[in-house]
Amino acid sequence: MTKYFLTGVTGRLGRAALSNLLKDVTAEDVIVGVRDLQRAPEFEALGVTVRQADYTKPETLTTALAGVDKLLLVSGVPGGEVSRFDQHRNVIDAAKAAGVTFIVYTSLTEADQNKTFLAEDHANTETYIATSGLAYAIARNNWYLENELDLIKKALAGEDFSNPVGDAKIGWALNREYGEAAAKLLTAEQPQKIYEFGGRAQTYADLAQAISSVSGRTVKVIDQPVVLSEHPDVFEKINWQLQQDIAAGVLSYTTDDLAKVLGREPLSLTQAVQELVQR
Repeated sequence: MTKYFLTGVTGRLGRAALSNLLKDVTAEDVIVGVRDLQRAPEFEALGVTVRQADYTKPETLTTALAGVDKLLLVSGVPGGEVSRFDQHRNVIDAAKAAGVTFIVYTSLTEADQNKTFLAEDHANTETYIATSGLAYAIARNNWYLENELDLIKKALAGEDFSNPVGDAKIGWALNREYGEAAAKLLTAEQPQKIYEFGGRAQTYADLAQAISSVSGRTVKVIDQPVVLSEHPDVFEKINWQLQQDIAAGVLSYTTDDLAKVLGREPLSLTQAVQELVQR
């Protein structure tokens, strides 16, 4: 019986992958890894096994992955004391040592050639997986519509819609759609090695129109590039650089891979905004 291990289940993407995997396999064949075992009861209630697994602590990983056949590695958060690539390498090394045979990794659009600062860790991780000897599938996710939730809520509350990236296009889709696709890759019989996941590439003006459709009133769009303050902190610098990169088109590439794996088109922007509003 195939044993599945999922990381990142306390986040939206990993949780979506877990809920969808449980539609296709029995809970007794699913193991999830959490850093803090105090979170265990909420997952044990689903019938899955919970093990401690911390990307920054290799000693927890080989034990956690014992007996596992297929692994979903949800990418870690950048900017920590241990680099994101080193965190991923810890998991991949542990997977090899534990005898894992297949890994799905959640990466970023065109990671091997993307010019955004976010891509380097993903590209390095992809290369490390490809040379690890493990069978694998890379899910290159474009952008999560939930990343725009604050902006959407403000627009729905009557504030002007601030567009920081001009006419640049973005392949938004919902976290649950990316998570469902990742779960399907775990159970696929002959998955391809690279998938470029995302919705149809659209602009912030398109997103504003979707919000207008949901709200029933016209949302005014203000072109307003992000400007650094005189003494920016590290988070402000990161956000500024990210907006510069998006404006340069780093998220404009999309394919129909997500629709093919899901077996249906991802939600339209209007449908997706409506779903976010109703949550």
